[in-house]
Amino acid sequence: MIASFSALEIAAMVTSATAAGLLGFSWMRQADQHARRRRVVEKTLEASLVADRRIASKDFMHVLVKQSQRLEYTSYPQEREKRLGGMVKEWWLKQPVPLAFKRSITPLAILRTARVCGGVGALIGYTVGCLFSGELAGIGCVLGACIGGSAPFRAIKHSARTHQVQLEAQLPEMLEVVALGMRSGLSFDRSLELYSDHFDGVLAQDCASAQRMWTMGLLTREEALRDLAASYKSASFEHIVEGIIRALKFGSSMSEILEEAAAQARATYRSDIEERVAKAPVKMMIPTGVLILPAMLLLVVGPVLLELMQGF
Repeated sequence: MIASFSALEIAAMVTSATAAGLLGFSWMRQADQHARRRRVVEKTLEASLVADRRIASKDFMHVLVKQSQRLEYTSYPQEREKRLGGMVKEWWLKQPVPLAFKRSITPLAILRTARVCGGVGALIGYTVGCLFSGELAGIGCVLGACIGGSAPFRAIKHSARTHQVQLEAQLPEMLEVVALGMRSGLSFDRSLELYSDHFDGVLAQDCASAQRMWTMGLLTREEALRDLAASYKSASFEHIVEGIIRALKFGSSMSEILEEAAAQARATYRSDIEERVAKAPVKMMIPTGVLILPAMLLLVVGPVLLELMQGF
């Protein structure tokens, strides 16, 4: 009886040890897969940022990218920052900025950069105001804080506007190149890769970034294309992407769809340019009336007034 009990105890211990070993091995394998996936994502984002280095280095967005990378592992948001960060995140996700910025800039980095810029702006405004009077120092402090604190948000808005304008200019070219590649016998992936490799622009870089995501298995092709369309907040581009996804899913002819979409996108872009040109004279009336017209009146009427003053 004692011998059989000892055998059962030994069997239970061996079973427990085996189960613990299997659980530990499974946990380590999942951790290794998670770490490997994270490294692949970081390399993909790094490649996207390298592709966008000319854009990132020209404006304030590069500062936000660096701040996000620095805060990713070294800082934890406070309770108030979590509440404000939720509001900033909701606003940030609605902005049509390039994919590289969307995936690399965090709401916490935007919030803390705005706080730092607001403090620097308040200090500069206070210092300049102290040169004149105490009242101007207070006004300068408030104005500097407002201007500095809104700098990251204004930079994101500017990047979003530039992003959409570049989409309107580059979308017809992209559709025509992909359609030409598919008419030549290439697949959609190879045609898109051909456009991304041989053309320079924001849309080409975003297409390359999206293609890397589904090539590495981080997203499916449909998810990556929909993310690409959502990053521009353009209804026409989203409609084109949905047509591409349907054509890829059902195996229908895509070259004709892309050529029709390219012609429509080119016509839309031409009409937008004509509308901007038509609005230019109206916009020029403001500087003409405020700056040029008073100077011309002073130049013409000035001598007459001087003669009248001398006569009196």
